[in-house]
Amino acid sequence: MKLTIPKVYRFLIVTVILIILCLVLSQTESFKEHYRAYKWEANRLSNHNLQVYSELKDLDKNDYIKFENVEGFNVNKTYNYARVVRITKDSVSIKPFLFMNGTKLKDIDNYYDREKDNLKEITLSFDDLKYGICDSYLPFIGFKFCGLQLLDSEEKLRLSSINNSNEPIIRFSDMDINESGKFYISMYNVGQEIYMQNIKASQDSIRFFQKFKFPYLIGKKDSRNSHFAVAGVGWNQSEDAEIEFTVVTDTLSTKFYRYRLSALGEFTRKFERIN
Repeated sequence: MKLTIPKVYRFLIVTVILIILCLVLSQTESFKEHYRAYKWEANRLSNHNLQVYSELKDLDKNDYIKFENVEGFNVNKTYNYARVVRITKDSVSIKPFLFMNGTKLKDIDNYYDREKDNLKEITLSFDDLKYGICDSYLPFIGFKFCGLQLLDSEEKLRLSSINNSNEPIIRFSDMDINESGKFYISMYNVGQEIYMQNIKASQDSIRFFQKFKFPYLIGKKDSRNSHFAVAGVGWNQSEDAEIEFTVVTDTLSTKFYRYRLSALGEFTRKFERIN
């Protein structure tokens, strides 16, 4: 005997199957979006940490170390800055403090000069500071399994930057490459005023839109022209590629600082100082 399913039930079965398929596909797309967001954030933090490692290597007396709570911004803060007061071969002595009235170096300096005699001193090893940079970033968790505790605080802190007004400190912000090969790279300077001397690309096909007139001025931290961009065409997404540029702190200076930005695959952007 041949089993016949009424049309109304066939319609309901097909509808249920379609609903299940739509739910599966939507969850798959949602997962992909979350994964892309996680990879983008992990790559951004990796680039940021590369810069902090470079700054730590050049750490000097009177530099300011900036800290962030590993659990984010909406928490009670005990310390967010520290002044470097002494450096030996293996250790760094700092005076941590809390300053919430802006990020300008002169304001931080003024506050420290007023309060320095009341601040406690702590000595850390370079390994402690490296651990505080926090390379372990996990999706949906963040940095909760790393960080430093300073003095009597239970707050766990990650080392987010080192402010040295005597050197360029260039941060990579974002890079966008479309299918036609057009690209846009945004960066900003949080150090002193600098001049870009040259820029070059590893792929012959890459051409820059800007007609840079070298030396090209990049403003100091918090100035109107501290943010800058590099844009152009001819970036082949199927191949790894990179650009390099050189900056100086003065047009007559003989000390050069070289930076490299590499695009490696779909998600990885590696920005680093290479000298």
